[in-house]
Order: sequence, then structure tokens, then C-alpha cells
Amino acid sequence: MSNCYICLTILNKRTSSKEHVLSNACGGRLISFKLLCRTCNEKMGAGIDAELAKRTALLKGKDEGAEYEITAVHKSIAKSAISFFLMKKGERKFVRHLIPFLLNKERLEAVVSFSPDTSLYNYQPTEVSHIIKLVGNPAERILYCYIGLFNTDGYMVRLNDHYDGPWINKTYLFDVLRSKEVNKEIAINYTRNQLFSFFPIEKDFS
Repeated sequence: MSNCYICLTILNKRTSSKEHVLSNACGGRLISFKLLCRTCNEKMGAGIDAELAKRTALLKGKDEGAEYEITAVHKSIAKSAISFFLMKKGERKFVRHLIPFLLNKERLEAVVSFSPDTSLYNYQPTEVSHIIKLVGNPAERILYCYIGLFNTDGYMVRLNDHYDGPWINKTYLFDVLRSKEVNKEIAINYTRNQLFSFFPIEKDFS
């Protein structure tokens, strides 16, 4: 028995829904029926996920140097990171402080456009892929997730700044054109100070 991680409704045949960890509009194929109830899934789909779909259609890329602004796209990316963490057996207590952020009830500097200094993954010439890299480092007390879409847009998500759970190192790589998962590892291991330096306000929020 599972609960919706937003409203805690018990999920059963009547209430559960198919949640795409990466938005269906982005070609996401990683799904779970144990994350969101129908009501919350529909609300997220019509709201923050719809904004990500618009951005995907425009293929604008990142606005380098622009003033930092929290948008619905940031919230949709955060939802993908939260969903992936919970799908990988993470505990809700480590991400529950982000629920008001998803519901537009609180402002958090939790997501930022991000381009790693070095390439995380050497794409093949004809490959277009999505990347999710989840890291939980209890020694540094940080839980974070990198999400890359279509070889272009990249985002870093701070999930928890006081993380004391188990070590986590999970990679999901999906080739969009071939519609298949790729079995390769992505190496990311940032320190606490490095992670904070990626954000406009270098302080914790959880």
C-alpha cells in the first residue's frame, strides 16, 4: 500500500494514476503508479508540467546570465527529481518540505539551470537523451539531483540540505530517439560547498 506523496491519499485501483517521472511531453517513459493520486497528478499535469511542455516545444535552451526567477518549469523539474527519489525507495520525510514549493505556497531556491563544467556523458552523434542523476551524500548532508533534457537543457535540484539517510547513487539514461533506456553510469559527486555555489543564494533551506 502506497500514499500520494503530495496529499497522502491512499493509492488503490480507484485513486492511483500513472505518473511519468519525466514529463510525457518530453518523451518520458519512466512511470510509476505508486507516487501520485489522480487528483494531484491531473493538477500537476495541467499546471507546472504544462509549462515544461511549452518550453520543450520552444527548445529555447537556457537563459545564461539572466536574473534568477523561479518558474513553473523549475517546479516541474523538482517534481521529476522528487518522483525519481521516491521511486528509488527514498523516504518522503527527506523531500516533504518541497511539497509547498510544488503547490505554489512557498518560494525556494531549489532548482537552477545548470551546465556541468565537463561533459557528464559522451553522446553518440545521432543520440538525443534524457539524464537523471540522483546523489545522496550523508557525509556532506546533501541530497541532490541533476536532470538533463534532450542533450541541451540541464537543471540541478537541491532536494535536502540536511540529509542523513543512506548513501544514494542512481542513474537513469533514456535515449529518446530510440525509445530505450541506456545502461551507463553518470559520474557526479559534488561537495556541499560546490552544490551551494551553483545557486544564487548560497544557504540551506530545509
